Amino acid sequence: MAQRILVRVDGLDQAWTDPSDEQLFDLISELNLRHQYMIVDRVGAPNDQYYIQLRISDELDYYDIEYRDGGPESHFTAVVNRDNEFAAHELVSRVIAQWAAGRDGWREALPWRPWAPERCGCCGHAVTTSGQIDFRLYRPEAAIDMPQDAVHGVKPGLLRVDGVGAFVRCLLPIALTEDVTMVFGAWMKVSDADLDHAASVWDADAYEDLVLHGTFANVIKPWGEEIFDAPLTAVVRNAAEIPYIDASDHPLLHRVLTETWNRDYVLSFFGVALPVTFRESIGGNWSVERTAGMTARVESGTLTFTGNGRTVHIDQFSDRRDRPAEDFLNALLDGAPEVPVGQSSRQETGVEVRYCFWLVNTVDGKRQSEVYCFVAWPGAALRVVFIHDDPSESEHAWAMHVFNSVQYHG
Repeated sequence: MAQRILVRVDGLDQAWTDPSDEQLFDLISELNLRHQYMIVDRVGAPNDQYYIQLRISDELDYYDIEYRDGGPESHFTAVVNRDNEFAAHELVSRVIAQWAAGRDGWREALPWRPWAPERCGCCGHAVTTSGQIDFRLYRPEAAIDMPQDAVHGVKPGLLRVDGVGAFVRCLLPIALTEDVTMVFGAWMKVSDADLDHAASVWDADAYEDLVLHGTFANVIKPWGEEIFDAPLTAVVRNAAEIPYIDASDHPLLHRVLTETWNRDYVLSFFGVALPVTFRESIGGNWSVERTAGMTARVESGTLTFTGNGRTVHIDQFSDRRDRPAEDFLNALLDGAPEVPVGQSSRQETGVEVRYCFWLVNTVDGKRQSEVYCFVAWPGAALRVVFIHDDPSESEHAWAMHVFNSVQYHG
């Protein structure tokens, strides 16, 4: 029997081919804050726009489920609350299994609505250009895999975790270049006495004078475990907000708090859709602009951006024969389709050669624009393929803009 579907869970290297209904149910059981997404692709479809995916929310209180049936005009989403965890689990499992097998019932099972392409991948809100990017970390690192009945909310933003300790939610602001600030809604570990004191003033006038001492309780990119458990002090800057991490004697956390970090370097660590455009690093030798609102993932060595009806596939190549850029490019173009005059472009600058060609295909009765771009240097090349559902001049101009942003740093 021909393969029907391929299932992937973010953060896991393994993929599952044609899992049974029971296996799908079990895979959904594994979704957590480390592995929030399950993506099911339709194998053998006319393009890569046939899929259904499931995301568990940061609060673990609902599922986001969405499907695309060939293009952005057939992209729908629904929300399934997890008030009854088993019922929600059974419902989304049944919907995905029916979709995977081509059975009836899944379309009627949920209140589907058109997906908004500007929806942010990390928070679900509209993606707009902003000087601030907010990330909310659901739990302290030590409590991520703890059962719900072991985590006790003393007040909103105050937790006591059985066998682990006491925690207070706090804000970690990080200054990035180009006037962008990242603000993490993170957690700090405090003593039981400090948690009790914080709870006693949390909703009182005395909250303005609250000062807390503890340690950082999350792992965040790109600083990772180096700042986990770092000592810190948090203060109240605004009575309407939770405390801010204000100071630390830990060398790296002190730098995180006081220095301005390169925006492109930091944001490249985040695969979710972000509200700003920035330059993404590719393997250390290349970089390219990633447009606001596009997610990023690496699969089988290919970096892929998706969002807003656009898909970008990026691959890098090395030439062991160390041929001139022109010869290496010709080798990469072997077998490429012939295109009419006026549907290609070529530019040579020093040893660099840039070439692209474009065409419009009809896939499953729908027109899509495809732009194939190459940047070649002696011994190295980058291929960038743009696929977008709107074959208009403005979309072509966007593709050319991103192509022209490619830089070689080798």
